[in-house]
Amino acid sequence: MGTLKIDRGYNRYYLKYDGMNTGEAAIWAREPLSTTSTTLRKHELLMTLSISTLRFAAGVSIFMAALATNANAQIATLDKGHQIFVNNGLQIWGLDTSDDYSLDYNELQAGNMTAVMWTTGQAQPGNLTAGQKWGTWVDDKLSPSTALDADGIAHQNDLIAIQVGDEQQTDIEDPNGHTQAWFAAAHAGNYFPNTVLYTNSFFIANQTNYTNYIANANPDAISWDSYPFSNPAGQYISSTNWLALGNIFRRNA
Repeated sequence: MGTLKIDRGYNRYYLKYDGMNTGEAAIWAREPLSTTSTTLRKHELLMTLSISTLRFAAGVSIFMAALATNANAQIATLDKGHQIFVNNGLQIWGLDTSDDYSLDYNELQAGNMTAVMWTTGQAQPGNLTAGQKWGTWVDDKLSPSTALDADGIAHQNDLIAIQVGDEQQTDIEDPNGHTQAWFAAAHAGNYFPNTVLYTNSFFIANQTNYTNYIANANPDAISWDSYPFSNPAGQYISSTNWLALGNIFRRNA
């Protein structure tokens, strides 16, 4: 047994689990939490990996969504994003960026991946069978009501996540931009109630604007990507400071 503590962090409360042999795991939540300590069995901690990092903890290829369903003395309710990951467990997505090659979902599963993620315009959920999870990027300039084609609608029960646009940081931080309008329409129409809706960034241009985006658009998750091992080294970001950048996104979670 380990101890699940609730502490005050930088502009956020966070849960801290001290009972892991490999060290401490932090769990970030958007809403203030109770300051009551409780316990959590080690096997009940869900650590989530993905091709993209989501808002729960920013990093190049890791995010966390925790609070298992059987923990003692739970928070009353979880937000939508955390609840989806609690329900679905560990996530490792394989990114499919080209339709030049056919997808072998069995091979993907053999690699211990839990879903395929398609880039914009590449999704082929019609090739999947019931129960095979998938996700897709969508155009942030279009309406969430038209984000899926007929095949996507037919397989919506297995749609685990939607990334709205990709690295459109100027628009993300624009209160009158396409991205915030997309999320406003998604919330108003109650589109995708069982799907994680998130955006991906490469950097933050203006911290105040980005903070306002999260508050106003209320995405289920945020992600960021970078290339710390580019050639030549440091072309985009050095391998020695990408964790610092990840911590900046973590603080926005």
